[in-house]
Amino acid sequence: MKLNTGETRTVTISARDKKGGDVVLDVIPGEVYSFKVPQDQYWKDWYINTDAEGYPKKQLFPEPRLRGVNYFCLCGLLESSNNFSMFKIGKELIAYEITHEGKLYYFANDFNYAYWNNKGTMQVEVTRDK
Repeated sequence: MKLNTGETRTVTISARDKKGGDVVLDVIPGEVYSFKVPQDQYWKDWYINTDAEGYPKKQLFPEPRLRGVNYFCLCGLLESSNNFSMFKIGKELIAYEITHEGKLYYFANDFNYAYWNNKGTMQVEVTRDK
């Protein structure tokens, strides 16, 4: 699916998806997108409730997929057949420029093998700015 400039879609992301979202966008370099999570949304990492900003890494936890970003922070994944990049979204990300052609997915930043105990969904409004 493609968005026109100025168009917004609400995407629902499951906390269990390593690469998800019920709306997958086809994107190309130079397009610019903004992301906003409406207030009062939470998902759960095992027994820890958190919003789209996630929570700091606990001492004994392994590193999450996107290093340096909170556990359970809402993140984006831009993937093509020969390239991929991950980026932090959190509660809001304004004017993210697409760097390569591909598909845009979303995920809760967790340890790669720990998605089985995740619960809930998060909605994000995705707007194509340019």
